[in-house]
This record gives sequence, structure tokens and C-alpha cells, in this order.
Amino acid sequence: MDLPLPRTGGHLHNWRKKFVPLFISWAGSQADPFGTNGRIDGAVTSVWKRIYNDIVIGDAQKDTVVIVVCLYFYIQSHGLIPCPH
Repeated sequence: MDLPLPRTGGHLHNWRKKFVPLFISWAGSQADPFGTNGRIDGAVTSVWKRIYNDIVIGDAQKDTVVIVVCLYFYIQSHGLIPCPH
């Protein structure tokens, strides 16, 4: 599953160091972080525009972003990849 990002220009670095932590922070700040499904689309759009304001993201790509964030967070939380610093 590929992210809707060019593989150049530090985009993947920004994904790991900025996008993922900011998105996880948003989810964690919600009153019910496990009940955010109805608001996740707007959150993805908002965080995406903040980090990647020059890259347009469509609805199907938003779904991909959410899946990749969840997988990334799961893998990271199980120690399979190092936490971003």
C-alpha cells in the first residue's frame, strides 16, 4: 500500500517525523479516541494540508493514509520500527 507522496524531497521524512505524530496526537486528544471514525476524514484533510499543502489528496487516498497510519502505529508500538524522535 503506497502513500500518495513523491519519494523525493523529504516527504517520507515529514511523514514519519511530522504527519504520523500529529495525527496520533489528534486522535489521542479526542474525548473518545476509539470513536473518531466519523471525524477522521476531516482530521486527515486538516493534518495533510498542514504538512503537505502542495500535494492534493483524494478520498481514496485518505483511506490509504488512515490505514498506513494505523499499521505504522501498530508496528511502532510493538517495537518493530524505532519511534520517531
